[in-house]
Amino acid sequence: MTRWAVVWVRAAQERTKAPTCESRRSASGSARVRSSRNCDSEGRSGTGWIGEVLALREEARSGFAAVLGVEAGLVALTDSTTRGCQIVLAGLGLGPEDEVVTTDQEHFGLTGPVHASGARVILTAADEEAILASVRKCSKVVIVDVTLGVAAVA
Repeated sequence: MTRWAVVWVRAAQERTKAPTCESRRSASGSARVRSSRNCDSEGRSGTGWIGEVLALREEARSGFAAVLGVEAGLVALTDSTTRGCQIVLAGLGLGPEDEVVTTDQEHFGLTGPVHASGARVILTAADEEAILASVRKCSKVVIVDVTLGVAAVA
């Protein structure tokens, strides 16, 4: 049996129970406002500020976890989507013998790390038939941005 993973970069809210923009804002909004206020009045140094930032990170992580319905320890906070893609791809341990299938519509924040992984990259049209036709036995990962309107590839 061919073994490959499907990585969803963004969830299509109309097809899943993905968090809405409003629920994401409520999960992180109060922490962001408090952090901004404290930074303006106390500066960004010292153990008080660092402790507050660490507490706010945990509050945000817990809020996102609640929205996603998972344990807080399963939520990673990164400074950007690009960094998140880099972390996931590095964790897969891709090499020259591996193949990654993705569409020609992806942002460089994803395709850059994919190319840097050393794996062979197969770019295909962003439609279900083209994606399925591109998957081979050596395909280790299929990366699809479901906001493109492509049905699940499984």
